[in-house]
Amino acid sequence: KTLDQQLISQLEDEFMYLIEELLPRNLQDLFYKVGLEPCHAYWQLYEGAVRKLQIPRVENRNDSDYGKFIGFVEAGIEKLWRKGYSLTEIYECTCATKEMISENSPNHIDRILFEQKDYRYSRGFFVDGVLYDYAVSREDKLVLLIRCVDTEELLASNRDEYELKNYAGANQIPVLIVDTYESLCRDSLGKDIGMALRNPAYVEEYNRRITGKFDVDEFDMENTNDTDECYVAREPVHIGRVKRIKLISNCLCWGPTPEPEDEAEQHLSICSDGRVYFSSYNVGSRKDFKYEKARYERHDISEAKASYLLSTIGSYFEEQYIDCFATDCGSWDIEIINESGDKFQFSGSLCSELVYRKEGLSQLLRECIELPELLAFDGNARKEICVGEGEYIFVEVSFENSSKTYCYICDDKLIKEYDEVLVPVGHENNEVVATVESVDVFSAKDAPYPVDKCKHVIRRVIS
Repeated sequence: KTLDQQLISQLEDEFMYLIEELLPRNLQDLFYKVGLEPCHAYWQLYEGAVRKLQIPRVENRNDSDYGKFIGFVEAGIEKLWRKGYSLTEIYECTCATKEMISENSPNHIDRILFEQKDYRYSRGFFVDGVLYDYAVSREDKLVLLIRCVDTEELLASNRDEYELKNYAGANQIPVLIVDTYESLCRDSLGKDIGMALRNPAYVEEYNRRITGKFDVDEFDMENTNDTDECYVAREPVHIGRVKRIKLISNCLCWGPTPEPEDEAEQHLSICSDGRVYFSSYNVGSRKDFKYEKARYERHDISEAKASYLLSTIGSYFEEQYIDCFATDCGSWDIEIINESGDKFQFSGSLCSELVYRKEGLSQLLRECIELPELLAFDGNARKEICVGEGEYIFVEVSFENSSKTYCYICDDKLIKEYDEVLVPVGHENNEVVATVESVDVFSAKDAPYPVDKCKHVIRRVIS
């Protein structure tokens, strides 16, 4: 009360200078959290927020204005974001706290990037004439570009027009390609972005889903719901980053008694560093009620490929798994261990594929590890057909709404009955989908159709 108004104003200005210009930004957060209380001594901070966030001014400084202030801060954050500011830039040029910005982020992927420790990001970044949605840097060095694409539009157009590349610029900056819809809502996207920042090679494995390099066709989700009564809803879980999985697939089911040499069970372990362990067990003599180990192998895949596999499997069981049980087929059990050592266990029946983001997990495992004989989750293991010198695989196929069969030569040694295949038909060799009715191996002499005149199967249709 003894100080004149001019001196009070001068001290307030000096105080605000110390807070805004000299105090480290992360320590300012602590101050501003206190400063937002509706106390007269802190209203100078409110004036700073009005100026920096460009929010409406509230003249009545009373307790009820505290709620209004918070609302105006939220509106200010969104206003600056719509002008093109990243959340990092909003944090650096305003007095809004990290908590405020994260809670009121207008976009899911912006919040993920904003919360990445030791990184900063910007929106709208050009490299070699191509506009990328996000650019992430660390210590002023560009480390990751992110491009959001509409996959539905992509699938219906010429992919070359999108110039989807895994790296950009002379410095070969990794480019993560993200589905536009997933950038708005998919919770596990943060895990994928974190992986890409720590291991640039992860980007190439992740992008295969978008660019189609795995050559996995779209899965029809209706095909996985043929037996609705065996599906049971499950409470969602948070798994986090996966360190290791162990999958046990048992193919024994109701039917004739299996022979001792018949396969009964497979064990598959995948580690985040790329180590893969596979074991196969036969029925055996059932001494001590144990299966007999028939095969043991160690495989090594790239760390990036392992990270992609573990991340995809972990995300599936986090987001959309429902228990599936049936009495006339085998079963599987999986144990997922995260980096904290927490264990998550799931079980199901070997009766249908598990599909995540239009990609079958069983097929993904077989292709990445190069083990077509994996039972995995669907039990659709494939064993290579033995073809001798001078021999050919002949398949009889049928077309929809017709019982007549046609003969083709197939170069795929993993072909099976009831597979769908793409075959050339007619003088113009139009590509048509057909169903394999039988598979046989013949020499040229015993072939059911002359080898030099028989058409070849184009490829198997993954479904």
